Order: sequence, then structure tokens, then C-alpha cells
Amino acid sequence: MTIPLLLQKQRMMYSLQPQCNDFQVLVGQPETGHDLVKPCILLMTRSADQEIDELSLELAARNIAILRLDSDWCLGQEVCWDINGQTLITHQGTFWPILCWFRYFTSDSIQESGEAGIDKFVRSQWRAWSRSVLESSKCRKINATVGTLEIDRISQLLQAKETGLPIPKTVATTRLDLAVSALGNPSKLLIKSIGDHYVEMRPGSLQGLFPVELDINDLPSENELAPMIAQEFITGCREIKIFVIGLNFFAFSLIKKSINTEWSDFSNLQAEPISMIEELATPLLCLMRDWSLDIACFDFIDTGSGYVFLEVNTMCDWLWIEQKTGDSAVSVAVLNLLVDLFTQESTKFS
Repeated sequence: MTIPLLLQKQRMMYSLQPQCNDFQVLVGQPETGHDLVKPCILLMTRSADQEIDELSLELAARNIAILRLDSDWCLGQEVCWDINGQTLITHQGTFWPILCWFRYFTSDSIQESGEAGIDKFVRSQWRAWSRSVLESSKCRKINATVGTLEIDRISQLLQAKETGLPIPKTVATTRLDLAVSALGNPSKLLIKSIGDHYVEMRPGSLQGLFPVELDINDLPSENELAPMIAQEFITGCREIKIFVIGLNFFAFSLIKKSINTEWSDFSNLQAEPISMIEELATPLLCLMRDWSLDIACFDFIDTGSGYVFLEVNTMCDWLWIEQKTGDSAVSVAVLNLLVDLFTQESTKFS
């Protein structure tokens, strides 16, 4: 069987084996004054989530407990979700989720038992359980649509266009030769995954699925096994990343040698904080509202004559750019938002 083109062009493999670095898991949650049920922020992610590792320590210092459920530790995990009492019971105790944040929790990362049929059953049940908790929980959700209704890449573009943001000419296709015609015969294409930026071949073994530049003279004519996104290649002087945390904006300029420099050649990535681009503020707040987002990162290309919307990242990892720039403003804003929301939601039930 022919290897799909997007997989052929990838060079980056990642290994994410379960490893706990979360302060509250290793040391313990803060005492909150509730003897039987502990109010908490429920985090559904995986153990490699460094942003949550950092937040765990900062939230503990503010006397806010985290209950973390990592998908790559699911096998053998003790859980009981009481839909009437709205409590979650684990080996750590009984918790009352005040906020819930669904991030990198994925059934593909659940460790293998050695029996294919059992593994498929276990993964399907954990996938359904995680969605059920999100749907049935009455707590305040961070990025409410994520985990239950994905903001797919095509819908992102169309809705961004409706707010007045320019977008690249785009098709979703299994035939790149047909895509060239549909896109108006550009000299170069950008192809992307129509889904995630990675595929988990086996639990803990991830293959990157990053955008690829293609000259139209190098396009295969055969049909692909799976659809992909094909776009006109847009030349820009820099990439703009805008983190929106609540109602606050944090903009950064990135100069890259290639479209994948932040993954393949991080040391040569140039990044710096910049002032918010005011013409983008209103459209981004509209998209945040329409998608029920609290925390997100928006990517743009600066063409020199305007800003072209590329995508929104609802997982919104921020530590990597703070490491590059030495600016921790996004971390502070995320922490403050969680503390404020937790405090507000707690008072509704006190």
C-alpha cells in the first residue's frame, strides 16, 4: 500500500511515555476546609502536559486543588462519576469539580494490555466516559466546546472569513492535481492534516503531521488514501501568534527559516512580544465568543499588506514561546483567569 504523501514528508517522531511531574499528584492537594468533598479544577489531559504541571504548583499556592486525569495513566485507574451528586471519586478522595478543562485527553494514548480486542474495548469506553463527564457535569467548562464538539479546520476558516478576516484559498481533497485547478493554478501548495498535527501510531509513539510546501511540478497524480487540506502558499514576512486569555491579548512575532522551524529547528526561531494589532482585536473576540473559548492561540501570516488567518489552537500551549522570549505574561494571565473563574463559580454554591 502506498504511504500517504503527508506521512512521507514528515521527519519528526515523538516519544511520550507516562511520567508524572505534577506537583499536586506527587506532593498532594492543598487542604481546603472540606472534610468529605474537595472542590477542585478537573483537568483531563495527558502526562506530558507541561502547562498543567506548572499551573498545578501555582494553584496549590493559592489553595486550589487540581484533580488530574491523564489518559496515558487510564489503564487501571479508579474512578466513579456520581451524576446525581456531581462528585468524582478516585483513590485520592472525593472531589467536586468547580471548573473542568479538557485538553490532551485521548484514548489513543491509553497503554496496551496485550489483547487487541480488550484494548479496543478499553479505549472506546474511556473515550465515551470522558465525553459523558463533560456533557453531564454542571461545572463551568474552560473552552466549553472542546472535547465534545471539535472546531474543525475547515469550519475555522469559514467562520474567520465571516468575521472579515482574510483566509487562504483552501480545498479538502484526495487529489492534489484537482486541487491545483480549484485553487486557481498557484505555483506552490501548502498541504496540511485535516485533523490533528500528529497521529499516535502506538500509545506514546507520535508521528508529526506538520504542514508541507509542495511545488506543483512535484505533485503526485494518484488518489490519496485519505483527504488532506491543500491551500495556496502565501508568502509572508513573519508569522503572528496571538494568545487570547479571557479578554486579554498577548501578541508575538515569529521569524522562521521554514514553516516548521518551531518544531524542527527551535534554536533558530526568532520570537518577540509585540503590541496587539488593533484591527484583529474585534474579529478575534467575536470568534472566541462564537466558539465558547476562554483560552486560545490564533495564527496569522503577515504578508506586508495585511494579516491572513491560518488557524486557532484551542490547546494553546504557551510555555515554548515564553521560553524563547523570556516573557511570562501568558502564564500569569492563564493562572489569574483560572483563579478568578474558580472563585466566582465557588460562590454560586457556597
